[in-house]
Amino acid sequence: MNILSWAALAVLVYYAFKGWRRGLIMTVFSMFATVIAIALAAQLSPQLSQNWQNTAYFDAVSQRVEASLFKNQDEQEDTDKEHMIDRLPLPDIVQQALANSDDTQKDVLGISAFKAYIANYVTELIFNALSFVLVFFAVSVIMKIIIRCLNLLSRLPVIHTMNKMGGLLVGLLKGMIILWILCIIITILSGTELGGYLFAQINESLFLRYIYDHNYIMMFINGFKDILWG
Repeated sequence: MNILSWAALAVLVYYAFKGWRRGLIMTVFSMFATVIAIALAAQLSPQLSQNWQNTAYFDAVSQRVEASLFKNQDEQEDTDKEHMIDRLPLPDIVQQALANSDDTQKDVLGISAFKAYIANYVTELIFNALSFVLVFFAVSVIMKIIIRCLNLLSRLPVIHTMNKMGGLLVGLLKGMIILWILCIIITILSGTELGGYLFAQINESLFLRYIYDHNYIMMFINGFKDILWG
């Protein structure tokens, strides 16, 4: 296991312990707040992302992404589009989405235009992810304020062991959701050197690759429903 794998495992252990310490009631309320934040972010982020895609900033980011993705590829050597996709420093799930894209336009593009097509595709993923994260954290702050007001409910008389064990399990689930959110943030960084390093760490670890490839939040916000239901 690499450093990033240990960090991901630490996140799961932390949230499991936190859930055990807080007990089932407060952990369930916290989990409920997280689910609400995800649902609202999924509803509100597409419009924010669409607004960004109509700006000059989107084009600037796309150009930077293209330069980062293809800096180690020779245009004279890479004339096969499938080979170009395979060599991209991106997770398998993104490469598969690019390869399986039903956009017929990509099949008739020249190499330079195809690189721009890929850069725009990845940039859209980045802005979708960024929009989701911004809305998620904004809603989370509001939900945390509400949860603090309901803190007294955690003192209801319940069976101690069930409360602790239930909190541990729900905390573990919340830890997994946090890892999915962190994977979305890593996707935002995919056009940077840090993003390339993190993706390399993910691809080296079966544990991390499984978490990234089974990120149901990312699948939902980017329309990967066919992968989820397939």
